[in-house]
Amino acid sequence: MKKILKRLLSLFCGAVSLCSGKKPIKKNLVKNILVFRTGGIGDIVRIFPAMESLHANFPLASISVLAFPYVKKTFELFPERSVIQEIIDYDPEGMHNNLLKRLSLALSLRKKKYDLVYMPDTGEGTDGTILMTFFTGATNRIGFAEDRGSFLNTVNIKFRKDIPIITQTLSLLEAAGLAVVSKKIRLNISEKELAFARILLNGTNDSLPFISLHPGVVSNARYRSWPVENYINLIREIIKEIPAKVIIIGGTGEREIGEMISAELGNDAVINLIGKTSIPQMAALIKLSCLFIGGDSGPLHIAESADTPFVGIFGPTSPAQVLSCPSNTSKIIVRSNLPCSPCYLHSGAFLPPCGGTIECLRKVSVKMVADAVKQLFITIRKGDFILCE
Repeated sequence: MKKILKRLLSLFCGAVSLCSGKKPIKKNLVKNILVFRTGGIGDIVRIFPAMESLHANFPLASISVLAFPYVKKTFELFPERSVIQEIIDYDPEGMHNNLLKRLSLALSLRKKKYDLVYMPDTGEGTDGTILMTFFTGATNRIGFAEDRGSFLNTVNIKFRKDIPIITQTLSLLEAAGLAVVSKKIRLNISEKELAFARILLNGTNDSLPFISLHPGVVSNARYRSWPVENYINLIREIIKEIPAKVIIIGGTGEREIGEMISAELGNDAVINLIGKTSIPQMAALIKLSCLFIGGDSGPLHIAESADTPFVGIFGPTSPAQVLSCPSNTSKIIVRSNLPCSPCYLHSGAFLPPCGGTIECLRKVSVKMVADAVKQLFITIRKGDFILCE
């Protein structure tokens, strides 16, 4: 199937006259916008500022989004949720699992007559999604200059490995001559969800502050997950040294991890809420926590966006690339700083030089993370930290 896709792209390469690297957008003609973003929760929240800017530039335009089904509820956290007319499922592992089905989806989108498609995808498979946006027939197609299909965009810029992703997603709009109205991720965590989270937490009859902890990773978990045994030992250290309760959170696909932790530690040590909350409810729990602990995954990015102090455990990915506010002192990044790390840079295929042993994560010890948690907890109690502007 990939060979067929590449042949199609090669045929389109002869039709460069149809496309250019940069065409001015006629704002008065943009009435219908599609935001096409694959990826997980973190990828979605990182495009919120771009979506706010699209609405500000085209206040009368209708905005729809195309995303993976399991992240749809993330859009309930978007501050201007009412401007999203439609959320369309894109399921490359299910109902869109081959080229013909994806082209069929693109042609169904064509009937909706989009004037502008914003598609800030990067990395492996981007040539396929660029081809899909081309088949929508939208006059304006904004995306990164990656892979052989990037010439099909009407506006594109080269994706860089040394700049935060959120900065680059906004630079795409600037390259199209559009104004950027906000550079900070804002989340709308409703009072309803906060009330639900308070009920869950108050049910413990405990006045101790809460630390939320996410021990899983959805995408490429084999390469990006700190061992569950380490999280178990970390929690032991926390409840022994810190006057706080630990809640573990995550999606339905991570329930087994929660059960392993609960079986080892018992219900008195942790509150296992993995698979028991929606994405907005999980965001409310993170918001109410005194601090968050986890790897490079969606809940970590919610914590940063919600201004919850956090300890982030990093291996092959780059904190400078995936985090939105590198200067935020209400966070601590724990990583081993091996010469080969980071190697997973959201651009191109992921080929770890270690062959998959992921030494960068293995060398992050429980003591390193526990010390960081203790340090941040003391800092929080003193109130001696700043948040992103």
